[in-house]
Amino acid sequence: FGCTSCGRCRAAEQAAALGEARDRADLLARELNHRVKNLFAVILAIVRMSGKDAPEARPVIERISDRIHALLTAHDVTQGTLERPVASLRTLVETTLAPYRSEKLPAEVEGPDIELPARQVTPLGLVLHELTTNAVKYGAWSRGGTIAIAWRVDDGMIAIDWRERCECDGKPPERTGFGSLLMTSAARQLRGEIDRRFGPGGVEVTIAFPHAAG
Repeated sequence: FGCTSCGRCRAAEQAAALGEARDRADLLARELNHRVKNLFAVILAIVRMSGKDAPEARPVIERISDRIHALLTAHDVTQGTLERPVASLRTLVETTLAPYRSEKLPAEVEGPDIELPARQVTPLGLVLHELTTNAVKYGAWSRGGTIAIAWRVDDGMIAIDWRERCECDGKPPERTGFGSLLMTSAARQLRGEIDRRFGPGGVEVTIAFPHAAG
């Protein structure tokens, strides 16, 4: 009798083949990740070069560049398929705050461990980026205030509460800018809702969407 009929040998061969397949998949994922980052770099270069001879366009160029960086941040915390949980909500929040957060610009972050599928990370990452930069330019972090971000899972929904605390006039923006349109679009992609409230104590935002991980 040959060893080809041995169940133990067949299992070993299958395990070895599976290991080789995983190694190939990991190599392909790393190569794809490298190419995506290169593509982001090319896009950023094109955007910046396009405004080189137009100083008046610099504020617009900077906003576009910041949003491209936000997409890159979302990409960095997502690796895997669109259905498999691939990113930690905490990591996404912490990574978005990291470029600005300091002793002078404090932020409290609290919530349970939650894994998100990639399809939710990109729109949520853009919203968090928009809220962070708004806090730096116009909100709590521009007025010596603080930010608190907390999240929870309630009845199959993830709810993220963004709270800014500072002295302000409490008036909402006079016009609907690109940031507002971005949040409306992101809410649709998340199949949820984004509610912004402006008061004398600072802006409060609630982001709610289905818990699709798993």
